[in-house]
Amino acid sequence: MSLGLSPLRASVPLCLREIIFFRAFVSLCLCEIIFFRLFRASAPLRGRFFLRHCVIMKLMTNNKFIFIPILALALAFAACPSTPRRTPGKFSVDLSSPQFPAGEIETQIDRTFPLTGIRKIAVAVSYFPGDDAVCLRYRSDFFTYNQFWSPEGREAFLAALEKYNEDYATRDLDSGNRRSKSKYGVIEGFLAWQMQSFTRRVTANMNVELGYSFKDRAPYYAVTQKLTSYVDNISKENDMNSQEITMYFTRAQAQELAELFDPEYLRGLIPPELGGRRIDASSVEIDEY
Repeated sequence: MSLGLSPLRASVPLCLREIIFFRAFVSLCLCEIIFFRLFRASAPLRGRFFLRHCVIMKLMTNNKFIFIPILALALAFAACPSTPRRTPGKFSVDLSSPQFPAGEIETQIDRTFPLTGIRKIAVAVSYFPGDDAVCLRYRSDFFTYNQFWSPEGREAFLAALEKYNEDYATRDLDSGNRRSKSKYGVIEGFLAWQMQSFTRRVTANMNVELGYSFKDRAPYYAVTQKLTSYVDNISKENDMNSQEITMYFTRAQAQELAELFDPEYLRGLIPPELGGRRIDASSVEIDEY
């Protein structure tokens, strides 16, 4: 009497098949747990994914190949970065557009709570000519931040630095001023951040305060990246907040960044074949021989 089993299923003992399916189910659950811990999903959404696993397991018992494309699609959606939404009148950057390294600087940020004081970090600087934006890329608390500066923002940075140097020279910096971090103004910036390279990257506009701050009785030129939020149009479960982070620059460090903000220097980073600056041979001093 035939039981209607396929040759493959008939050749594999029932207990062994169940063990294989159970281990596959546990692996999928672990992937979902990691995914939801990263993206802070709610309990109802986790419940829906649990039901989805039950359906997947049912399909797996009937077709051993069905879970491969399903798992591939799940990983693809989990790893895809979000596409920045361009809002009219708002500064934004096409993250997929060409970019060119501009250099690297050092600055300081606050240590992670409960530690006190500041620590030095390296900041990679690059130029996005398509949007005329400069990106400051750095890491803090397992997150990678890409802080973008518009031409207007870079001009404000230079003007604020000039005022800070004047206040420093005239000893007009007040360590008791609670609003000192925004003394020289607030500008609009654009931020992209993500936890790891394989997780989703989100974007949002944010305010940047320009001012100064004292740390261990020493003054610093301060650039504060204010907290901002990524809002998902499809599900609130995918919303994500950034951190408020202040960069503390010595005058020498701030001057190094100011030099990288120079328009002529930035234009020189663009290769000639992409419309960058070309060197006129007639203006080059040749060697007399």
